[in-house]
Parts: sequence; C-alpha cells; structure tokens
Amino acid sequence: MKITKGKPIFIHGGYAYIVDKTSGDKTIWCCDRKRHGQCRGRIHIINDNVVLSIGEHSHEPKAEAAEMIAARTQMANEAKMASKKIHNIVATDITDIISVNCQAKL
Repeated sequence: MKITKGKPIFIHGGYAYIVDKTSGDKTIWCCDRKRHGQCRGRIHIINDNVVLSIGEHSHEPKAEAAEMIAARTQMANEAKMASKKIHNIVATDITDIISVNCQAKL
C-alpha cells in the first residue's frame, strides 16, 4: 500500500485503487479513475489480501503505476524536508528517483 496526497493507494495488476468504504475487516477499493466516471473496476481486500475483483476496467493497466506513485511521494517528501520545490527536484534529481520509462510519463 502506498500513500499519495495523504490518502492510501493500493496497486494491483497495474491498476491503482483508492478506498471506497470499509466494513469490519473488509475494505472495498475502487479504481482511481472512478471519480471521473470512467471506470467501474473494484476490489475487496481483507487483511491486505485481494479476495474479490469485480467490474471491468475501461482502460489498460499501467505497469509503471507503482513506480510513478512512489516517485511522486518521494519527491513530495524531499520537498518538505529540504524546503525545495518539486520542480527543482524533478529538474535535478529525477534520474536518481525513477526509470527513464516513467520519467516521460510524469
């Protein structure tokens, strides 16, 4: 589980999910593209294990989704700790943070 913008993100099968609701020990996650009315993909998770996947995604998975989220989170944390602006971190440190494939997608 990753954290971005202060909210948990779950990466599964190249798709990024955000929490929709929680009931007891089960958490229902919806595709992060749901908020735009674009995707109906959902998963049910109990104790960090995917127990059910429902709904069809309306888009292809992104193999680099986890790396991109981790990079954004790392850059935001570095900006907070070093009092640097994110665009300065991107300009100077991006090659140390993520792969060339993901650099083009940021």
